[in-house]
Amino acid sequence: MAEWTLHGEPVRDQIETDLQPKRLVQEIREYQYYFGKDFGLSELLKVREIQAKGRIAEALCNMPEFLLDQIGKARNDCEFEAVSGEFKRLNDFLDDLLVD
Repeated sequence: MAEWTLHGEPVRDQIETDLQPKRLVQEIREYQYYFGKDFGLSELLKVREIQAKGRIAEALCNMPEFLLDQIGKARNDCEFEAVSGEFKRLNDFLDDLLVD
Protein backbone atom coordinates (compact mmCIF):
# COMPACT_ATOMS: atom_id res chain seq x y z
CA MET A 1 0.00 0.00 0.00
CA ALA A 2 1.03 3.57 -0.59
CA GLU A 3 2.41 5.88 2.08
CA TRP A 4 -0.66 8.11 2.18
CA THR A 5 -0.76 8.36 5.94
CA LEU A 6 2.73 9.82 5.92
CA HIS A 7 1.84 12.80 3.72
CA GLY A 8 -0.90 14.55 5.72
CA GLU A 9 0.89 16.35 8.53
CA PRO A 10 4.11 17.38 6.72
CA VAL A 11 2.17 18.88 3.81
CA ARG A 12 -0.19 20.72 6.16
CA ASP A 13 2.75 22.04 8.21
CA GLN A 14 4.52 23.22 5.03
CA ILE A 15 1.41 25.06 3.81
CA GLU A 16 0.87 26.73 7.19
CA THR A 17 4.55 27.75 7.33
CA ASP A 18 4.35 29.19 3.81
CA LEU A 19 1.42 31.41 4.84
CA GLN A 20 3.18 33.11 7.75
CA PRO A 21 3.89 36.82 7.08
CA LYS A 22 7.62 36.47 7.75
CA ARG A 23 7.82 33.67 5.16
CA LEU A 24 5.81 35.69 2.62
CA VAL A 25 8.15 38.69 2.94
CA GLN A 26 11.15 36.41 2.54
CA GLU A 27 9.59 34.81 -0.54
CA ILE A 28 8.84 38.19 -2.16
CA ARG A 29 12.46 39.21 -1.61
CA GLU A 30 13.69 35.98 -3.19
CA TYR A 31 11.52 36.56 -6.25
CA GLN A 32 12.59 40.22 -6.41
CA TYR A 33 16.21 39.08 -6.46
CA TYR A 34 15.54 37.09 -9.65
CA PHE A 35 12.81 39.14 -11.34
CA GLY A 36 13.57 42.66 -10.15
CA LYS A 37 11.99 45.08 -7.73
CA ASP A 38 8.78 45.23 -9.79
CA PHE A 39 7.82 41.80 -8.47
CA GLY A 40 5.24 42.50 -5.78
CA LEU A 41 2.46 40.99 -3.77
CA SER A 42 0.06 40.61 -6.71
CA GLU A 43 2.67 38.62 -8.63
CA LEU A 44 3.36 36.47 -5.57
CA LEU A 45 -0.35 35.78 -5.19
CA LYS A 46 -0.51 34.72 -8.84
CA VAL A 47 2.43 32.34 -8.27
CA ARG A 48 0.66 30.96 -5.18
CA GLU A 49 -2.52 30.47 -7.21
CA ILE A 50 -0.59 28.47 -9.80
CA GLN A 51 1.01 26.39 -7.04
CA ALA A 52 -2.39 25.71 -5.46
CA LYS A 53 -3.85 24.61 -8.79
CA GLY A 54 -0.85 22.34 -9.25
CA ARG A 55 -1.51 20.74 -5.86
CA ILE A 56 -5.16 20.25 -6.79
CA ALA A 57 -4.18 18.62 -10.09
CA GLU A 58 -1.71 16.37 -8.28
CA ALA A 59 -4.38 15.37 -5.76
CA LEU A 60 -6.82 14.52 -8.56
CA CYS A 61 -4.19 12.41 -10.30
CA ASN A 62 -3.45 10.57 -7.06
CA MET A 63 -7.10 10.01 -6.15
CA PRO A 64 -7.45 6.49 -7.68
CA GLU A 65 -4.33 5.29 -5.88
CA PHE A 66 -5.54 6.88 -2.65
CA LEU A 67 -8.94 5.19 -2.93
CA LEU A 68 -7.37 1.80 -3.63
CA ASP A 69 -5.10 2.30 -0.63
CA GLN A 70 -8.09 3.10 1.58
CA ILE A 71 -9.94 0.04 0.30
CA GLY A 72 -6.89 -2.09 1.09
CA LYS A 73 -6.73 -0.69 4.61
CA ALA A 74 -10.45 -1.25 5.10
CA ARG A 75 -10.17 -4.85 3.90
CA ASN A 76 -7.46 -5.47 6.47
CA ASP A 77 -9.73 -4.08 9.16
CA CYS A 78 -11.86 -6.79 10.73
CA GLU A 79 -14.91 -4.50 10.96
CA PHE A 80 -14.95 -4.06 7.20
CA GLU A 81 -15.59 -7.76 6.64
CA ALA A 82 -18.92 -7.55 8.43
CA VAL A 83 -19.91 -4.39 6.56
CA SER A 84 -18.84 -5.77 3.18
CA GLY A 85 -20.86 -8.92 3.85
CA GLU A 86 -23.90 -6.78 4.57
CA PHE A 87 -23.34 -4.78 1.40
CA LYS A 88 -23.17 -8.04 -0.59
CA ARG A 89 -26.44 -9.22 0.95
CA LEU A 90 -28.06 -5.86 0.22
CA ASN A 91 -26.79 -5.99 -3.36
CA ASP A 92 -28.13 -9.54 -3.81
CA PHE A 93 -31.49 -8.47 -2.38
CA LEU A 94 -31.72 -5.48 -4.75
CA ASP A 95 -30.72 -7.66 -7.71
CA ASP A 96 -33.49 -10.13 -6.85
CA LEU A 97 -35.96 -7.31 -6.35
CA LEU A 98 -35.17 -5.72 -9.70
CA VAL A 99 -35.18 -8.99 -11.61
CA ASP A 100 -38.63 -9.96 -10.32
